[in-house]
Amino acid sequence: MMVRVGAAAAVIALAAAWGVPQLSAQGKPPAPLVTTGEASATPWKRYGNWPQRNTETFNTLANQKLQGIQFDIEPYVDPAWWTNVQASLQAYLSTIRAIVDHYNQVVPPGPTRLQLGVAIPFWYDGTADVPAVQFGKSSKPAPAAFHLIDMLGTNSRAYVLVMAYRNFASHQDRRINADGSIALVSGEFDYARKSRATCGIVIGQEFGDLADQYAFKTSFGTVGRAAFRQAASELVAAYGGRSQFRGLSVNHLDAYEATPEYVTQ
Repeated sequence: MMVRVGAAAAVIALAAAWGVPQLSAQGKPPAPLVTTGEASATPWKRYGNWPQRNTETFNTLANQKLQGIQFDIEPYVDPAWWTNVQASLQAYLSTIRAIVDHYNQVVPPGPTRLQLGVAIPFWYDGTADVPAVQFGKSSKPAPAAFHLIDMLGTNSRAYVLVMAYRNFASHQDRRINADGSIALVSGEFDYARKSRATCGIVIGQEFGDLADQYAFKTSFGTVGRAAFRQAASELVAAYGGRSQFRGLSVNHLDAYEATPEYVTQ
């Protein structure tokens, strides 16, 4: 479930009414995952002590604990980001590094530790337009997605959400199949397995953005819920056996509810 932080109290109440599955904490059910929904990357100082400060705020408002925090920082929506992609990626990674470091300082470890998620587009695993970059202690350039997996790698309560927005998982045509969601997340899953990461990977799927020019292939809102269930079953068959698999995420709930079982073309 993805919402903006300002709607946290309403989401907590709504989740309780819907009976959203939740973990136990001190005899009370915690709230569902809440995300920042930030639209652009900004200097780390804007976030300050975000994990600690906002968790305390939400706990006071709802008298219960959050299940987790997910950061959806999308700096690439700013055209200026593309003028120097490598520098932009390094700045983005520095922001996430600061968030992770602060999280590790203020959030106690343990099996019920506050979850930490980072949402990224599938193409952060390396394309001609978004190449590998050098970051941190590594002397070799690597895709931004791989650097993120390394940052979260030993935290089983953390995950990378890959926004693999396609309304099909596979296709009999080889060229189309390479653009399906199974193929789009293969780089992240393969690297996580190779690096023996214990963090998770969530596969993001889209139901909204019907006005987008690519909605015919990115949004299940154009094909219906039945197509989503088919794709979901294929994704689970492909990656459900991986230790890093943490399920699927739908963006967003109201668009899902508004989508019929089948959409007439």
